[in-house]
Amino acid sequence: MSPTNFQQIARDLDWVLRTPFLLKGQPSISPPAPGSAIFESDAFLEFFVAAPRSHRVGYYFESLVHFWLKEIRGVEIVEHNLQIQDGKRTVGELDFVFRDENGELNHWEVAIKFYLHAATENYSGSHFVGPNARDTLERKHARFIDHQLPLGKATIPEIAHQATFVKGQIFYHPTDRDPVISPLLAENHQRGFWFRQSETDLLENFQGAESFRILQKPSWLSGSSAAAVNYASISDWLKTHFTESDHPVLLSALDFTETETARIFVVNDRWPAID
Repeated sequence: MSPTNFQQIARDLDWVLRTPFLLKGQPSISPPAPGSAIFESDAFLEFFVAAPRSHRVGYYFESLVHFWLKEIRGVEIVEHNLQIQDGKRTVGELDFVFRDENGELNHWEVAIKFYLHAATENYSGSHFVGPNARDTLERKHARFIDHQLPLGKATIPEIAHQATFVKGQIFYHPTDRDPVISPLLAENHQRGFWFRQSETDLLENFQGAESFRILQKPSWLSGSSAAAVNYASISDWLKTHFTESDHPVLLSALDFTETETARIFVVNDRWPAID
């Protein structure tokens, strides 16, 4: 892994620790000071050499939380990704069980989630639907509260504290003037925008954007240093992409200094329908 990749990982770890939580009722955390030597330490280099960056955003996010717990906060990780079996059937998995600074057992379920606000009724019954339309905010939250956390307590009764650790972003369509805000969401949750593939003309001069970057997984956290392209180029690229694929595309809108001003999801015209 090149130094550039380590710099990206350091930026992503900083993003994980400093951005607002997506949901209410999340644990309090104390990130290291900006420029902390931990990002240049042998522990940092060795951890991410041993556990190279996954292209699955959720796995990558989890590895960053793991590093923070183990090497920065310095807690004892008792279990990580503990699979729970019922006979030959796997009924669930516990993300992290750790002993905190007071010697008490904690169980955390961690996730990074991206949802698009759907203003109109749809098959899911949710106003917050993932780029993969089978995923909704309410379904994920219920999985935490009704299954994962009770499973942790049932498996390890000594657990004293449980929490979810969820970061991410909600994307709103620019025409949604009065979006329905779920009571599950933190008031200061990160926000972005979304368009359908047939609305790509709206990207021209969107919030003064001078250029765009296509964010490839797992660079959905702090962003990417990939080459920036102008509106004409991104418009042509998106037309070609959606001719060949229905997969959503995440963009970073940039000002004249190539500083990010907005995140934008572009989805196919049928979203959130499932074929």
